[in-house]
Amino acid sequence: MTRKRYQEDNTDFRNNHDRWLISYADFITLMFAFFVVLYAMNTIKANKDNTTQTPASFKSQTSPTPNALPCLNNQVSISNNPLISADNQLLTSLLPAQTPIQFNLLNEPSETISPSPSDSKKINLDKQNSQISAIATQLQQRLQEMINKGKVQILQSNWGISIDINASILFGSADADLNQDARQTLNTISSILKAEAYPIRIEGYTDNKPIKNRNFPSNWELSSARASGVVRYFIQQGIASERLAALGYAENNPIADNNSEVGRARNRRVLLKILADDIDQASNDIKSLKHNLN
Repeated sequence: MTRKRYQEDNTDFRNNHDRWLISYADFITLMFAFFVVLYAMNTIKANKDNTTQTPASFKSQTSPTPNALPCLNNQVSISNNPLISADNQLLTSLLPAQTPIQFNLLNEPSETISPSPSDSKKINLDKQNSQISAIATQLQQRLQEMINKGKVQILQSNWGISIDINASILFGSADADLNQDARQTLNTISSILKAEAYPIRIEGYTDNKPIKNRNFPSNWELSSARASGVVRYFIQQGIASERLAALGYAENNPIADNNSEVGRARNRRVLLKILADDIDQASNDIKSLKHNLN
């Protein structure tokens, strides 16, 4: 029995004596891999010495700029990873520098809000109204004596200023030549208006009594001649001619009753209009003038 067992043990030994070769082959393979890794690392170091880019310069290129969030790139993530060896970091130095992605924290420039057309128009109208009010105030102060006598009336409206001058202080009866009182009054008005740029319209009016003489066949010619005479005088005083216009209305658009002498005297007048933008409402001046005179 003992002999038989011995023979079996020897047979197993002879059959398995080559098992150590497996472990030896594994060891040789690991050693080969180890030396290959060492060789590769030495090659990387040699290439690194020949390159012009150093880790310091690479770091300066990839450093985030002030006022910006840190850039998210491979170099930063590898260099901050404690599990990556220094030799492996050399691999990253050979990679091309990546442009950092910057998130600017500065405030966005505020948008310039341009005024709307309606706002611009309102601003211009407010400025114009202020200028018109200043002109009207000067005229009232300089012509206060004539205003107190009822010979001149100044009205301000949304389209401009009207200066209603009674014809008795400007012209003789059935005449279109300016008298001395007219020149004094018109000098005062022109000294204020010639410094401005607003258009001026001069309108002549008469009463309803017919006129027919050698100079004026009707009230149309008389009212037009009186308005034209004032225009010529303003041009002589330095007011630009392109700002002026003359109109004759004869007995139309009366402001008083022509059945009385007092009413007819009111209707014989010269109306000066300093026109602003809104001239379509000029008829409001006639209504206001009628109301104030009555």
